[in-house]
Amino acid sequence: MRKKIISAIMLAVLMNIFCIEGVQAEGANKENIDEKLYTEDNSFWESGEVKRQYYFNGNVLRNSDSEMKNITLLEDCIKQVVFEILIGDEIIKVGLVFQQEFLMDALNQRVDSIIEELIEMYGTEITNENVRLYCIETKENSARTNEIIDLQDLKEVIEVTPEVIKQIEPADLLDISKEVYGINEQYHINYANMILLHDSRTNKNTRCVPTLSSPHYGDGNNRYESGYQWFPGKVNVVFNEGLFSGMRKHQVELSYCYSEDELGNLAFDDNEALEMEITFYNYNPDTMDEIYEADCGYSYIDTSSDFDYFTNQPSEYLDTSFGDSDCEVNFCVGVDDATNLEPGVNYYFRARFDGNERQGYPNDGRFRVTAQRGYRFIGHGEWSVFAEEHDPIRSLGISEDMNWVSESAYDIWQWNFNSDTDFVS
Repeated sequence: MRKKIISAIMLAVLMNIFCIEGVQAEGANKENIDEKLYTEDNSFWESGEVKRQYYFNGNVLRNSDSEMKNITLLEDCIKQVVFEILIGDEIIKVGLVFQQEFLMDALNQRVDSIIEELIEMYGTEITNENVRLYCIETKENSARTNEIIDLQDLKEVIEVTPEVIKQIEPADLLDISKEVYGINEQYHINYANMILLHDSRTNKNTRCVPTLSSPHYGDGNNRYESGYQWFPGKVNVVFNEGLFSGMRKHQVELSYCYSEDELGNLAFDDNEALEMEITFYNYNPDTMDEIYEADCGYSYIDTSSDFDYFTNQPSEYLDTSFGDSDCEVNFCVGVDDATNLEPGVNYYFRARFDGNERQGYPNDGRFRVTAQRGYRFIGHGEWSVFAEEHDPIRSLGISEDMNWVSESAYDIWQWNFNSDTDFVS
């Protein structure tokens, strides 16, 4: 990997030379970036909304009194339970999402089903001793969520409130004053408590305005357009409809593999994140007031009901659907620390959902696959990863004049992308 390093002396010289657009030198217009970051752009929060992620020390899930007590104490407000399954030297993360009501019996049944499937997949014995509690996430807008609950063997808690995204214990706020550089001619710098996007090709700086949803704390690179392909060169998606634990489901699996150069272009900084996402077309009379029949289509999956997923990705998190349009149904299990990825390894995430029956519209089951480079700002997990503001999301396998793959998930069982031969837009 190549790294751009600028010394403090060089930075001082550059700051005296640069023409800073809309910024006065010598400390004028100084602002409290932390205050601005957490108080601006809060309109999307509903009044009183709060949720928590409780991370545990990894005790055996069903052979530990403390872990079962923890689940019982939180059961009135549980949205997701994540546990780790140890298979040889590999750790598989499994998430059980309860969109409706959490039930202990349903949890045990779904754990048993996942274990049986992994035994068949890996051809090895898996017992309760291999299953360890990793995280419990609570629902928003629940009276029980707002209570402070005394849990055992806690490792840390991440809380999301209307005012702030904060890590309660331990505090791990990144230093807002650190200079962030990258691998090309465009990068973020900090000057007089302001975040600036510097372009050395034009020798100009443009001021960035951090908000809660867009902190501008990434490196500021636009790497792909500068010749640094940071997304995996090979991606595969498999669709499957069948019976799982006696229930008819639609299963979707996305897998990818990095070359050494591609991964070097991604995991350059120590806070890089990756989101590989599949999005399904869902523009129809249920989501739009008016739409032509030729434009109609229903999603292949239904994420509003309970679903399960598992993955071998390190530092995984289930991406939030916050802010997503009902016209597009997204699913992503991201990676909040790309330095834990390794070249040549086939990473995957697999999920099964209640499936929508094909409605007979032209766009039923259409989809697209995207790659997004992000950065970890505070803590870890879904509420701690932000899109790299200056490096656009990349659509894989479709040209710039197309928004969706032409095939439908109802008609094909597999879709492949190869960066050597396929479009990137």
